[in-house]
Amino acid sequence: MAIAMKRFERSGREAQMKKRIQTGGGGGGGGGGGGGGGGGARSRSTTPTSGGMKGGLRTIRVSPKGGSEEADRCRKARPALQANPGPKVEQGSFSSRGVHKVRWSEKLRGLSLVTDNIALGGRDEANNKEMLVKYGITHVLNTCKQLKNFFPDSFTYMKINAMDDPRYNIVKDFEAAAAFLSHVEKMKGRVLVHCIAGVSRSVCCVLMHLMRNHKVCLNQAYRHIKNVRPFIHPNEGFLFQMATFEVATFGWTSCGGGGVHRDFQFYKWTMEKKKHERGGEEGKLISVGCMSQCAIM
Repeated sequence: MAIAMKRFERSGREAQMKKRIQTGGGGGGGGGGGGGGGGGARSRSTTPTSGGMKGGLRTIRVSPKGGSEEADRCRKARPALQANPGPKVEQGSFSSRGVHKVRWSEKLRGLSLVTDNIALGGRDEANNKEMLVKYGITHVLNTCKQLKNFFPDSFTYMKINAMDDPRYNIVKDFEAAAAFLSHVEKMKGRVLVHCIAGVSRSVCCVLMHLMRNHKVCLNQAYRHIKNVRPFIHPNEGFLFQMATFEVATFGWTSCGGGGVHRDFQFYKWTMEKKKHERGGEEGKLISVGCMSQCAIM
């Protein structure tokens, strides 16, 4: 009788577990599976660490065509995107034609549109759901180890546990971050890329994406972001990594001459740049239109 009761209890537990898996609820995602812990369809920010990445990089699972919930979110955000357009980036240059120019004082705070699909911000913007919805944010790239994903039920998240330390290798996070940004662009959504202040880690992730996937040279990309968000300030370790990343991408540096932004005028890069051929756009922006400001209160 005791053996029969144990078999009955075990079969009951197995039936309950099977039911939870079929309905998408319950327990841990196990390995690389489904939606992670609890209600996989609701939150895409809790999937396991991606292979080959160290330091706690966590990525979302995105189907090739995007999930129906994700596509619906992008569709609903289109009126907000059209009401608040950002600069276009095409053929290695920026254009801000049609972008509303705001007052200089508004550059010093808030959410900043780098392109029509990419915005930069900090902790305050990431934790302001009303603002995110107002400006058509559909995805969030959290590049900060210290901050949680604030609204995982309302936006599609990816988290990179980066540290704002000159010794931290932020280039190793490029592939996953750029894949996420490219995905948002294909979905015609808008992603907030943020860290704590929106001045260092998040900026570098966007810079690498612009260089590798949009063929924008570093000097131009940096000046453009500096124009729309004047207080950016990546640490020197990150700036050196950005400069060497450009060399690895293009085979030359746009930050080797007199027209380079002064933030790149530090000793380590001054010594290194002598080894590399100069190229790209030094000291100017290809599109005058991108001088329009794209920061939002």
